[in-house]
Amino acid sequence: MKSERRHEIQENSLAHFLETVLESARPHATLIGGVLLAVVLAYIGYVVMMQDGGPVKHDQWNSVLNAVDQSFRVADDDVQQQALAEEFATIAKNDGDTRPGLWAEYFSGLRSLTQAGDVAYSDPKSATADLERAIQAFQKTYAETDLPVLKVKALWSMAEAYQLQATPASLDRAKANFEEISKIWPDSNTARAAQERIERLDNAAITGKDGFYAWYRDHDFAAQPRAPLGGNTPGLDMNLEPSGGMFNSPGGTVPGADINGMAPPGTENTPLFTPSMDLEGPTGEVPKASSFTEPGEAKPEEKPAPMADSPMADPPMETAPMEEAPMKEEAAAPEKPAEEAPMPEAKPMAEAAEKPAEEASEAPEKPAKEEEDSAEPK
Repeated sequence: MKSERRHEIQENSLAHFLETVLESARPHATLIGGVLLAVVLAYIGYVVMMQDGGPVKHDQWNSVLNAVDQSFRVADDDVQQQALAEEFATIAKNDGDTRPGLWAEYFSGLRSLTQAGDVAYSDPKSATADLERAIQAFQKTYAETDLPVLKVKALWSMAEAYQLQATPASLDRAKANFEEISKIWPDSNTARAAQERIERLDNAAITGKDGFYAWYRDHDFAAQPRAPLGGNTPGLDMNLEPSGGMFNSPGGTVPGADINGMAPPGTENTPLFTPSMDLEGPTGEVPKASSFTEPGEAKPEEKPAPMADSPMADPPMETAPMEEAPMKEEAAAPEKPAEEAPMPEAKPMAEAAEKPAEEASEAPEKPAKEEEDSAEPK
């Protein structure tokens, strides 16, 4: 009994002590809670960093980011592009299935896909090896990454590589990839874009036996090479809007051009660039001038008539001295009567009628002077 009583007294003392401590700490509860939360977050961050490799992981990320930065500087230099693709492949091999390694694997596949797209309209058969390397890189990235965003990127790029292969089987695989993207990120812009690709791949005018891909497989690009308009890489933009993607016309008729609202770029009525850069029409005739002339305008052969008036704008400059001649004659007119003898009034009138038209300006002055002479005899 005594031991139980003693135990009860100890519990009461402990409860009283804890109650006192809690009462004193109550005003500082916010500060204490913040400190505890910071400690917990620091511990979680430490665990994550240790799992990712710490300083080693930092160096791996630096390698990937430096290579990505370099990819914006190589421009169209084929040698540098090849070296960059090899650099990504080396990083991916060294870093394995780490996140930096899988991002490097993805970028390595992307470089191979770009190189394949560069020859898509000149020598598609030479792109076979690049497409295979790209597909393998994307498949590994998709299978080993735990990041949804990287999975979607790998699936999308893999689908574009399948589209560049342009076989019926590869087009089915591309469609399956776009369907998988819609499942990973439903109700997103990416899913809606994937659905648009699916609808295009279901279009017989594009994937049917007489569609675009059938034409693409059978076209002899060695005889009629064709570079894409706008500088876009074929296969990386399968957009059917007029933006210069894979559906540019090679100078002939492209299947699917008559689809309402989905006309491939290059199928408009405007002249297209062709490798021969012919400035003549398809029959060898020089294109005729436009016949769109307004009814009120002059015909083309009559238009040079106004041009004949342009030299006539200069004569005023040349005839300026001619205007001074009458002034000189008028100034000399007062001296002329002084040399001649006074004449009767009838004679000046007769002479005025016989003089030329250019001396008519002198006629009004002479009668006034003759009146003065006639006034003297009076």
